[in-house]
Amino acid sequence: MKNLLRLTALLSALGAALPVHSAPYPTPDTWGGDLATRPRLTGDWGGVRDDLAKKGVVLDVDAYWWPQKITGGGKNSSGGNWGNLNIELNVDTGKAGLWPGGFFKVKTVTGFGHYIGKDTGAILPANAAWSLPASGEDGTGLLEFSFLQFLSPKLGVMVGKMDFSATPGLFTGDYRTQFANLGLKVPLAAAMFPISTFGASVIYVPSPAVNLAFMLLDPSGTIKNDDVSDAFDDGVFAVATGEVKTNLFGLTGNQGLLLYWSNKEHTSLVQDPSNIARQLLNEKYPWFGDLSEILGGFAPGLVAPVQPLNIRAAALA
Repeated sequence: MKNLLRLTALLSALGAALPVHSAPYPTPDTWGGDLATRPRLTGDWGGVRDDLAKKGVVLDVDAYWWPQKITGGGKNSSGGNWGNLNIELNVDTGKAGLWPGGFFKVKTVTGFGHYIGKDTGAILPANAAWSLPASGEDGTGLLEFSFLQFLSPKLGVMVGKMDFSATPGLFTGDYRTQFANLGLKVPLAAAMFPISTFGASVIYVPSPAVNLAFMLLDPSGTIKNDDVSDAFDDGVFAVATGEVKTNLFGLTGNQGLLLYWSNKEHTSLVQDPSNIARQLLNEKYPWFGDLSEILGGFAPGLVAPVQPLNIRAAALA
């Protein structure tokens, strides 16, 4: 009984300890009921859905649609809509009669509609869904294909392609049920965190109030790239997370720490503005580069050649 309580605490804390949650997947006593109270619109499928859930198999299909319009500022006042279709399969190996503590998760995402993100003029997307499956691109991609195995009531390991698109917290994180604006979803310091990528993680919960995790991820993973042979070609992304649940003054809260390091090369924010201006001119007006070469031939000190952007080889946050 004591081990069961510890395992229950670990399962309930998994979503907080990690920005991924391969499973366990919570299921109601029944998917049926009338249209106003049933957990899912399509109900229990004549009892089939309830039977599958008892055997550890849960299939969900969710559609989201956001009509939006630029009401002020931006490049223009265009309007449009964007939608996501998520298909998710969860398998609990214990309930399926295979072995205890194992959980598989497969999830795809499809983007559709008219993308207006480039017309807003904003750095951060006004809608986190615009980045799924790729920024402003429709189509379908593999968001997650992972396996989680609990080795003890306090320790679990996960491998595969992991989903970081929805990291629900108490108030923000999941764009589907909380705030859709990316600025309210994640801190800008975590901008290098891949949305979907291959990797492995270890989860440790020493007590119900403390959650710890360590992850090694491919820093360049994308939703549309599901080729595991490409993983870690240009470096590694190491992540350590810790969270403590608090109840200060009788109010529920969380105190968390996220540390990450990567040796992947990134474009540095420290650049020569004049060099960037020359690069933009060359991109917009190719003849400008030819003119610069001609003038440089007559007077080498008159025109500075365009230099490559500064590259930063590591990041720590």
